[in-house]
Amino acid sequence: MARGSDHPEADESERVVDVPLPPGLVTSGRTVPREVLAATPKRTAEDTLRLVPGLLIVQHGNQGKAFQLYLRGFDAVHGSDVAVDVDGVPINEPSNVHGHGYLDLAFLIPELIQRVDARKGAFEVGQGDLANAGSVSFRTGVPEDQRGTLVSYEFGSTLRHRAVVVAAPEGRADEEYAAVELTDDRGYGDNRDSRRVSAMGRWRAGRWGVGGDDEGHADLAFAGYHGRFGLPSVVRLQDVQRGTVARDGGYLADTGASSSRVVVSGQVHQRARSTGTEIELRPWLGWRDLALDESFTGWLVDEERGDRRLQTQTAWSGGATLTWRQRLAPALQLIVPLSWRTDAIAQAQRRLDQRVPVDPPIAANERDAEIRQTTVGAGAALRWAPRAWARLEAGGRVDAFEYRVVDRLTLQPSEGSLIHAAPRVALAFDPGVAWTISSAYGRGFRSPEARAVSNPSSTPADTTLDEFDGGRPEVATSDQVELGVRWSPLPRIELGVTGFGVWVERERLFDHVSGFNLDVDGTRRLGLEGYVQARPLAWLWLGGDVAWVDAAFRRTGNPVPGVPTLYGQLQATLAHPRGWRASARGIAIGPRPLAFGAQAAVTGVLDVSVGYERPRFGVNLTVDNVIGTDWREGEWNFASWWDRDVPRSALPAVHIAAGYPRMVRGSAHVRF
Repeated sequence: MARGSDHPEADESERVVDVPLPPGLVTSGRTVPREVLAATPKRTAEDTLRLVPGLLIVQHGNQGKAFQLYLRGFDAVHGSDVAVDVDGVPINEPSNVHGHGYLDLAFLIPELIQRVDARKGAFEVGQGDLANAGSVSFRTGVPEDQRGTLVSYEFGSTLRHRAVVVAAPEGRADEEYAAVELTDDRGYGDNRDSRRVSAMGRWRAGRWGVGGDDEGHADLAFAGYHGRFGLPSVVRLQDVQRGTVARDGGYLADTGASSSRVVVSGQVHQRARSTGTEIELRPWLGWRDLALDESFTGWLVDEERGDRRLQTQTAWSGGATLTWRQRLAPALQLIVPLSWRTDAIAQAQRRLDQRVPVDPPIAANERDAEIRQTTVGAGAALRWAPRAWARLEAGGRVDAFEYRVVDRLTLQPSEGSLIHAAPRVALAFDPGVAWTISSAYGRGFRSPEARAVSNPSSTPADTTLDEFDGGRPEVATSDQVELGVRWSPLPRIELGVTGFGVWVERERLFDHVSGFNLDVDGTRRLGLEGYVQARPLAWLWLGGDVAWVDAAFRRTGNPVPGVPTLYGQLQATLAHPRGWRASARGIAIGPRPLAFGAQAAVTGVLDVSVGYERPRFGVNLTVDNVIGTDWREGEWNFASWWDRDVPRSALPAVHIAAGYPRMVRGSAHVRF
């Protein structure tokens, strides 16, 4: 990859760096290549997110439920501040009943992931809603050297069975494939069983002008998924220490969830080399069904029936993105991204009666709503390279949001509309052959949940708007700056350091007791990120990164709960030409301030994998948490009441989600 390859007129004779370079102009962006992805231990597609420097993912439920994301000092909960797409199709679910921006990647078959592009911050005009902390793009396919029919089976120590079939006819484009995955996993600890079936496929419907001045292609894609899984929730640390509940246990044995998704999409890509015109259109249509039965607080809110709740959502979604790139001059390019999305959602939340152990009846209807929401976005930016050592991109985007909510409990309709403008600018220059310096400013934003428009227009007596689910009907904005330096002293070595600052106008945090998203004071985040990547041999990748962030409320100076102040990881990947494969990944999580002055424990974990692969067959052995660390993947501080033999207390207590123990998985595959 040549320096400056993001520009259409980049000089291919420039110095080549043999490690992945970041997407875009800013140095903090990262690309995870397929060689590293293929050799890295992973149980689900979400595990590939662990390879993004500075991105911490936490599972406080089970395989199948969306992970909690932490990036650049943001607690993005289940996806509210990290925008994710798969082959250009947005995956976050706005106004989801469980969490705004809910990110469910369970449908994505890991064997098909060929590249992960991560952009931190919001500095490019293509980054729209929910990209406050950053955005991640997955690209799928089957490369030429792996085409054919792949049949794979995996067995694990948690009685895990996983079978995958990938059909990728030889002589076809990398983007053409058909795949199916079946997984049945008992899981570790209590109530962590999971089952899922996924199917994905892409087909090149047409191609024209091959090798000519004006060429293009059209693709069709499909993804379908259904899964069922238990939900153990989290446990009080005091109960674990007293021995009344296991670290990986739970309080309810029959809570669980089901999740389904179908997405049909297309792509039309057209490029005219002589005029420097490139157009890409991606229409898509999706259906979604989700049901979550869980409890975080026991009997705290409702002493008689308990706090167990059932959340359900069915949604139809559709939209399209259009990106137009036009060369205006040899060193000047215009980039115009356009997007449209409409969601039709039916969602409900019902309180269940915990006194009945089997098939508990509905005790109360807490939410029942029909939502129609539409988002339209348009941006424009000029990318200018006046010299081979200088690149500038400047522009902005405007996004409009329209909502209609019908509360089926009160039969009251509510409507609202919002518009938001976000300027973006980034500058990169090379002061020397081995150096790149970049700086950027951008405004990120997060739309409000649709049900926020049904909140009262003024604060009622003896209450506050914070008590209403969804927060205020306003766009939450953040102003961000970044300064980074990248140095490649040798062709196979790269180091980088980035400093950043983020100022959020109004923070929105999830409260486990009320189940609401609460609007709180503005925050600021200051941080440093550093990384080193090396490829000492053609078949060996080494890397490490560390991120430090100080996230605090601007008015009080108190830390933002849950955000780790220090997070780092080490990665080694071996893919020898004679077929040997190996990978090791270690993560370390530093102190995490929790709500009400508590602090989470410092922790870490190491996963390793070894294998052997030839063109027609391969075997692999993975050991997760190889040193058997008794670690806590997540920690929170909130009130709950589970033991009814002790007095009820509204004082907060530390709750934990057990990290996975030592687990062994072996797999074998054949390709023909």
